[in-house]
Amino acid sequence: MKKFLLWSAGISLSLFIIFIITGASASENFEGTETRVVNASSGKIWNYLTDIEGLPRRRKEIVKVEMLGKNEKGLDKWKEIPDMGGYILFEQLEKTPLEKLTLNMIESSFNMKGTWTYELKEAGQGKTTVKISEKSTIESLFIRSIMTLSGRDGNIKREFEIMESAVSQ
Repeated sequence: MKKFLLWSAGISLSLFIIFIITGASASENFEGTETRVVNASSGKIWNYLTDIEGLPRRRKEIVKVEMLGKNEKGLDKWKEIPDMGGYILFEQLEKTPLEKLTLNMIESSFNMKGTWTYELKEAGQGKTTVKISEKSTIESLFIRSIMTLSGRDGNIKREFEIMESAVSQ
């Protein structure tokens, strides 16, 4: 039994070290882009993207949204409370209706920040070509390790999954 416990502890420690090395060797910065044709009009997608107060209804990981008014550009600013605790502060940087929306993650309790740009183009037959670009920085070694192991483009892929599900209803 003692050998088994020592062996288990050794394996666990080794996996933890690999996890930490993965995060330490990954860049803090990430830039990625993905484009998909979504089976919805640009108006429906635009409404999805700009309905900030509706985020908790569409995204199970967001418990609450607090609107914080407008930024210096007169665009929306808000705070998201995720189900894992903490907070995320966002603001809109650019908003061209039915065409382009840029969001800025000002700060978060898990040391991530960045910008996400959504570009929409009608694709005909009620479909829209959506391009999502992310430029982010993860200072937290733990979060960077998780994101590296799960795929640094995971935020973009997850956003498409949620968007496609929400606009298809």
